[in-house]
Parts: sequence; structure tokens; C-alpha cells
Amino acid sequence: MYMKTTVVLLLCWLTTSVSEAQEVNLTGTWSMFEISYQTDKGTQKTTEEQLKAKGSVTDFHFMDKGNFRQTSKLSGSGAMDTYNGTWKIAGNKLIVTLNLGEQKVDQDYTYKLEENRLTLTRTNHDGTIKIISSYMAKKQN
Repeated sequence: MYMKTTVVLLLCWLTTSVSEAQEVNLTGTWSMFEISYQTDKGTQKTTEEQLKAKGSVTDFHFMDKGNFRQTSKLSGSGAMDTYNGTWKIAGNKLIVTLNLGEQKVDQDYTYKLEENRLTLTRTNHDGTIKIISSYMAKKQN
């Protein structure tokens, strides 16, 4: 019995050690397909179909060496905006630093990665709105 318990504990420890050693790899392009805004008054959700109908597009490009680019066209404005910066993972946080002219702006997200789906959650600066955006990995040609 003692030997069985020891083997089970050893296997549990090895499994935990291996999973902690795996690095999160977000490298590639991720396209937004859903976004929700939660306040104390309720949730407003915009689906993929609604985003497409409005002509809204947002892509996150996570590149090697921590480089980042965000391209977006919101509400069918016609203009594609591009923002460059950096990204890094710290625990369960994704930190994106955007270069906006002379300013650098950090956007801190809690992330969840499941297969080819990335969910990012953050709150606005005063904590009154929780923003949850979901992205799907784009297939590379």
C-alpha cells in the first residue's frame, strides 16, 4: 500500500511539474469573434455575426521576441487602424504595451487559452466595466 501511494504521489508531482514547465505560445494572428461588456446593469454582447454586419474587424498579431500589432476597423468606419507594441505573459496575465505616439499604454488582461480560442478579460480604468473579448486563431497559409 505504501508503495502504491508513493507511486501515485510521484506521478501527480511529475504531471504538475511538466504542465507548469510548458510555455504559453500565442504567436500568430488572432481574430476577434465576440465581445461582451458587463456592468452592474447587465451584459451587452456582440456576436461574430453582428461584428461582421457592422464591418468591424480586430486582429491581434503576437510575433516573436514579444512584438505585437493590433489592427482594427470598428463600426464600419472604413479606416483600418494599426497599433504596434509589445506583449508578455506573467502568470495568468497577458500584458500588451501599445505605442501611441510618444506614449506607451499598458493593457493588462487575464487570459484563458483553449485550443485555438483565446479569451481576454480586463476592466476599464475605473473598474465599472468588465470587457471580455474572444479570439480565434487564424490559419496560416
